[in-house]
Amino acid sequence: MKRIVFLIMFSIFFLQQGFSQFENNILSKPGHFVLGCNYWASNAGVNMWIDWQPEVIEKDFKRMSDAGIEVIRVFPNWRDFQPVTAIRAANSTTIAYRFGENPLPDDRFGEAGVSEEMVNRMKLMLDLGAKYNFKFIVSLLTGHMSGRVYIPPAFDGQNPITDPVVIKWELKFIKCLVNELKYHKSIVGWGLGNEANCMAADDVTSDQSYVWTANVSDAIRSCDNTRPILSDMHSLEPEHSFSIFEQAELTDILTTHPYPLFTPFCASDPINTIRPIIHGTAESRMYTDLGNKPTIVEETGTLGPMLSNDNIAADFFRTCMFSIWANDFHGVLWWCNSDFPKSLKNIPYDNATFETELGLFKADGTPKPIVEEIKKFKKFYSLFPYPDLPKVKSDAVCILSNEQDHWANAFSAFILGKEAGFNIEFQYCTQKLKESQLYLLPGLSSPAPFLNYRMEELLLRIKKGATLYMSLDNAWFGNFENMTGLRVSVRETRNNSISFTLDSSKFTIPASIHYQLDNIGAKIISVEADNNPAFTVYNYGKGKIYLLTAPLEDYLSKTAGSFSPTSSPYWKIYSEIGKEVIASHIISKTQPLLAITEHEVSKDKYIAILINMSPSNLKDKLVINKSWNVSKVYYGKIQSELHRLSVELPKNDAVVIELVKNQE
Repeated sequence: MKRIVFLIMFSIFFLQQGFSQFENNILSKPGHFVLGCNYWASNAGVNMWIDWQPEVIEKDFKRMSDAGIEVIRVFPNWRDFQPVTAIRAANSTTIAYRFGENPLPDDRFGEAGVSEEMVNRMKLMLDLGAKYNFKFIVSLLTGHMSGRVYIPPAFDGQNPITDPVVIKWELKFIKCLVNELKYHKSIVGWGLGNEANCMAADDVTSDQSYVWTANVSDAIRSCDNTRPILSDMHSLEPEHSFSIFEQAELTDILTTHPYPLFTPFCASDPINTIRPIIHGTAESRMYTDLGNKPTIVEETGTLGPMLSNDNIAADFFRTCMFSIWANDFHGVLWWCNSDFPKSLKNIPYDNATFETELGLFKADGTPKPIVEEIKKFKKFYSLFPYPDLPKVKSDAVCILSNEQDHWANAFSAFILGKEAGFNIEFQYCTQKLKESQLYLLPGLSSPAPFLNYRMEELLLRIKKGATLYMSLDNAWFGNFENMTGLRVSVRETRNNSISFTLDSSKFTIPASIHYQLDNIGAKIISVEADNNPAFTVYNYGKGKIYLLTAPLEDYLSKTAGSFSPTSSPYWKIYSEIGKEVIASHIISKTQPLLAITEHEVSKDKYIAILINMSPSNLKDKLVINKSWNVSKVYYGKIQSELHRLSVELPKNDAVVIELVKNQE
């Protein structure tokens, strides 16, 4: 009996230690921020495990350490680490699995079909990294990389997400690798496998992706429950297979891979302007808020010199680092450590030649300008007295609704909020309603954009004093008159745009639907040329409901240059709907391309982070709430006057200040 009690107590202690280690893990610790990069050996890229040169790896690691890199993401190529072939009979029945023609060894590696030699190479690489104090994310089932699939020859032509035979061998592989590597203290996280959703056929269902993710996650946890599991996926949606909700339920840390060229609506503007710069922040915000899990920007980059020169790439990443840090995310990893030799003939380098030009360092080891930016940020962060930055103050909840382009509407809403001067968080229309004084329902589309009982919850919040904003795409739903103070006379398809004026600025927004409206109690803010209401507000109990009869957010996301300084100032619409929450800020601004976040250290102290989201120097005279003063400047330069703050930010740069409340 004493033995049983001892075993139970020991198990509880072990679990507590595991959870304690997880809570303090640098990838998931609240407020903590890591800088890193993804790694392939500079001599061979994805073929590093079969073209094994540890002396090259050590040189790479030395350069990366000098650059200020803290976390490295590495990839055991599935093809190389589980190189099994299937021996088939005449009727195509598999009669054996072997390494080529050789039987699998009679040991734990052979049982899993795993190459002991490759595992030992991974262990040596981890040892080399430990010399430089690196922490590693191991993306376990790396069967996809740089647009190419790397599946063991035994499973060619089979679906690795749905085929039960393949999944069985995947689980054997994962358990073997985790059990062999888990004792290495430099590992801080397990990834499911690089962009495993790219290994899937297009017809994979959400049920199938759920079962696959659950199996892989459970296999990892059965061997090691002390480290977080990273999703390793990219381009997730609230719906469909590999959804944000599924990944959040089954993994511990969500991941974004925000490359402008590979994500809709992000590559239409220059890389050093607000749209591509804020892409990683907005996408990570959507993942974290919908999934209620921490998010790390696991890969990002400019995708080479045909998008920008090296100096502009450095400007881009400087702004990204500050933006991602200021908005609560746990780190950012560049893709990747090095350019690769032009002499590499294997795919992807032979067909997607840009893949050889994406590094922090050139192929000869020369650092690119981005390296200095990483060093500079790392130095600032190491001296900053609040390494666990308090969460950004959120001002509004953007609710994504049924049957719309979720990313298009979320992306534009996030940018418009930043330009107007307030910060947005997200939720889905089926989720429990978050507390807020301002709610956004952008781009309502379909006959059922919102569940009725959730809408009733929302309207109750408005009745008690909150504000709601709605923009219409192709929507029709109940209770419209009571919500808006408007009555639809007739609805028809239109082949032109909605044009109206606000605050002396003219706006033109293409729209597919024309709602002819009669006013039965709303205040008309702006009208079309035929006096049809375009932008209105209606008193609803103690609150207000704004209506825009055009799909503003969808249009802006899908239109190049719509957020440039020469475009119409669409952010003024958000300034109108958000004027009350903007007034509650300690600092107010005039420049739309100046993004500001406020972070409460205590009731008497805040950190404010000001970021220039443009490739030009930016000046602004900020107004400070009369109860507050600037006490310290941690980064950048300012000129402080009584309740005024003059800033002149260099292009794509930031200012970090501390504000203290005046003593009464």
